[in-house]
Amino acid sequence: MPLSHRPTRSHACPPRLFPALTDSLCLSALLAVGAHRWLSIAALVLASLAAPKVSALGLAQAYEAALSNDPQFRAAQAQALAGAEALPQAVARLRPSVNLATQNFRIHQDRTDGENRFPTQNYPSYNISLSARQPVYSPRLWRARDQAQAATESAQAVLDFEQQALASRVISAYANLALAYEQQALIQVQQESASTRLQAATRALQAGTGIRTDIDEIRAQLDLLQAQMLQARQSIQASQAELEQMTGKTISQPIRLKPSVNPETLDPGMLQPWLDKATRQNPELLARQAQARAALAASRVSQADHLPTLDLVVQVSKNSSENSFFVNSKTETQAVGLQVNLPLYQGGFLQSRDRQTAAESVSAEEQAQRALMSARIEVSKAFYALKEGVARVRALENAVASAEQVVLANQKSFAAGLRSMLDILAAEQRAAQTRLDLAQARLQLVANQVRLEGLVGETSAQGFAVLAAWFQ
Repeated sequence: MPLSHRPTRSHACPPRLFPALTDSLCLSALLAVGAHRWLSIAALVLASLAAPKVSALGLAQAYEAALSNDPQFRAAQAQALAGAEALPQAVARLRPSVNLATQNFRIHQDRTDGENRFPTQNYPSYNISLSARQPVYSPRLWRARDQAQAATESAQAVLDFEQQALASRVISAYANLALAYEQQALIQVQQESASTRLQAATRALQAGTGIRTDIDEIRAQLDLLQAQMLQARQSIQASQAELEQMTGKTISQPIRLKPSVNPETLDPGMLQPWLDKATRQNPELLARQAQARAALAASRVSQADHLPTLDLVVQVSKNSSENSFFVNSKTETQAVGLQVNLPLYQGGFLQSRDRQTAAESVSAEEQAQRALMSARIEVSKAFYALKEGVARVRALENAVASAEQVVLANQKSFAAGLRSMLDILAAEQRAAQTRLDLAQARLQLVANQVRLEGLVGETSAQGFAVLAAWFQ
């Protein structure tokens, strides 16, 4: 037997080349080898325990990370917090306001009266005043509170809309990355198959049974697959960078679709319940309606500027040396009264502002009506896209099975001499494209589910956890 094919015995007692090698020495050698083996295993275990754990970024984890990391959503959160302060500010203006004012001077005075000159005076002067004001009748402030309430609701609705938009961006980036990985895997399978076919065609040509055209065609196919592989890797890098930017997480493991998930789990059912939800919960519609209420309240605030206001004023003041005639005098004053303010004429400013706010209110109401119609239309589109997507996935699953059967038939026909190797490659190419179409359809199905839920304001981390079952 040639030396290169002789079996080796790594853990058996070596042959007795020397009679002096006793059984005890053989046993010692075996124990030494075994001890070395267990030490190696122990070292590997310790190394694995010490190594950092790398976990895959699931769909639900990606969404939760994006909620706390995405700059665009964080800006929307800050804007909503700023808008929410409008209501406390409006309420605060209805409460009493208390002010303390004080001034303290050192007066140096030279006084003359015609030909008379008075002695220079140096004296201290101070004034302390504590005042409180409570609106008693102020229609403008009351209506401004209603306007602030509507503005706060609008800010929250805009934040909800941005959250739904973030969900769509997350699923889009996640699906694009998964699709790029699927494309890379399919291309790799095609490359391996084409390489095998190339070797077979080369051997057939050397044996005199093949033709040169087969080799050239297969090499051209390999070159095309190499270009597609480069494109798939670039897609992976671009989609991965986009997802990492949104989530702030490093993605170190591939994101792949699970081989088989029942698409009927995403069947949306009937259309009317989704339309009803959109009428009540669509984030953009709620934002437009809140803006319309705020615009109407602003119009009422403007109209209230024509009305009188009544304030209760309480003031306590203490003065010393108010002027040069009363240098050493001190006064203490307590005042309680009502202050009435009635606007009479401002040059037409108030009337112009009334017309402006009334037009803005009409515009906001029309935009709210348009948002309602748009929400119902978009929900219908997303509903039918999801409904048709379920059927498309089922059809493509059947198409994949048929394409794989065609590949098998071409392989058998090639063995019988009825098909060429190029026929097999063409069938494999069609099967790979069908599998890629299936992966794309399944990813689009998940994206449509997120879009439909977002249009009715139901996107949540729990929903993403359910959709995460489609990925591995």
